[in-house]
Amino acid sequence: MVKAIFEIPEAQNRVLNILKSKEGLKNRNDALILALNIVAENLEPELNPEFITKADQIMKEPTLKVRDFEKKYGL
Repeated sequence: MVKAIFEIPEAQNRVLNILKSKEGLKNRNDALILALNIVAENLEPELNPEFITKADQIMKEPTLKVRDFEKKYGL
C-alpha cells in the first residue's frame, strides 16, 4: 500500500467527513478509498464485468436491416 500526504480544501474535507459518517467508516482514509472506487467504476465502465455481460446480451438481440433509409423517409 502506498502512503501519501496531501492537502485538500476544507469543502472536500467536509465531504469526506459526511461520507465517513453516512457509510459508518472508521476514518477519512476509508471514505477517500470508497469515493475513489466509485469514481473508478464510472471512469471505465467497459472494464466492469456487468458491462461486458450486458454488451453480450445486446449483441445477441435481433437487428433490423434497412436498405434505403433516405428514400423511405425522405431524408
